Amino acid sequence: QSVDAQAPGQPRSRGIVKLRDPFGARRQLYLHQIVAVQRLLLKNHQQAWEQRKSALLAVHDLGTGKTITAIMAIAAVRNACPDPAESKVLVLCPLAVLSAWDDALRTWTTLGDRVLLGHKQAQLTEAAIEAAHVILTTYTWWEREACEEDRAYFRSHAPWAHVVLDEGHNLRNPDASRSRHL
Repeated sequence: QSVDAQAPGQPRSRGIVKLRDPFGARRQLYLHQIVAVQRLLLKNHQQAWEQRKSALLAVHDLGTGKTITAIMAIAAVRNACPDPAESKVLVLCPLAVLSAWDDALRTWTTLGDRVLLGHKQAQLTEAAIEAAHVILTTYTWWEREACEEDRAYFRSHAPWAHVVLDEGHNLRNPDASRSRHL
């Protein structure tokens, strides 16, 4: 079962969040996860969707559901966007958690093949990026000088609804190579 979503003036559609686990048990969210996503959606709500500038900073202890909170935010933004097909998401994270992100997205959402996992040049082709809704890649790939052309493509051709920076503390130095490339 997935979340039902309805944008004003649009026909009812199915959301992307799986509310039940593979065994049929209803998934539970923490209150702070729901509040965080709600605050993200309500921030600058008086502005047109494409003009909003919003951010969500989740600084919680290990195991409190930051990845699931981000997935809920991705789903909520996708449902709120006037054209969900144009609401691509870029997730940058360390290689050590890349597969965990992929597993979580495939377990908690109905996106399936629209999740692109790529940390090598050959995986992140224009065709693959065009077909994907969520692109998972690493900070290491993003900051490589050899990827400048690909970064330019990301910047100019994709309407990013979300950019998720996992382990964002790695970006605290604005003069570092990683920060400059973002």
